[in-house]
Amino acid sequence: VVAENPIEGVDTVQFNAVADGFVTKMNESELDLEKYSIFAQQLQSYVSLKELTLEDVGSIQGMLVDYYPELGELLPPAVEIEGEVVEDTLSTE
Repeated sequence: VVAENPIEGVDTVQFNAVADGFVTKMNESELDLEKYSIFAQQLQSYVSLKELTLEDVGSIQGMLVDYYPELGELLPPAVEIEGEVVEDTLSTE
């Protein structure tokens, strides 16, 4: 959906790398039904939306990385702005 309907500010290549990594991990590992059930319920709230925002995409990406923390390696490093660390994981800028 993100690749077919680009959202301003979203690095679709990076987002898709995380999404593809998630699918690969799902196919390679045994499914934890309880953990996956919670994840699927959270994801369902986004599936019903007609249009995703930058924040929605960031939340979805965060859910993918929360499920498989090793996917965090695919994210760009955190950025420090005025002494505050900001997780800039989606920006194309």
